[in-house]
Amino acid sequence: MIEGAATRADLDRLGERIDARFEQEAARIDARFDQEAARIDARFDREAARVDARFARVDARFDQIEARLEEADVKVDARLMQVATDLRLVEERMTARIESAKTQLLIWLVGAIFAATGVLIAVLKL
Repeated sequence: MIEGAATRADLDRLGERIDARFEQEAARIDARFDQEAARIDARFDREAARVDARFARVDARFDQIEARLEEADVKVDARLMQVATDLRLVEERMTARIESAKTQLLIWLVGAIFAATGVLIAVLKL
């Protein structure tokens, strides 16, 4: 055998040490990867919870706004109904006044015709 030359047993031991070291490093990398994944998952969960909370606040605010709009809509509808009722009453009063004015005008015209007829008869008798 040559002095300083590695034997098969030396190479086998070296291979085992390299394999052991490789497995050690792989385990360390896997553990580090798992730690980072857990850290990222935890941060993601915190951010998701924060976003969910924010959306919940926004949804609650929209619900409040929607309720207020519905209340306003009911009030506006009620006011419009009141205005419509008021307009119908005004229309009825105006119609009654117009009818009354027509009647008075007709009475006046008939009176004027009779007066003119009377004056004409009186003039003709002269």
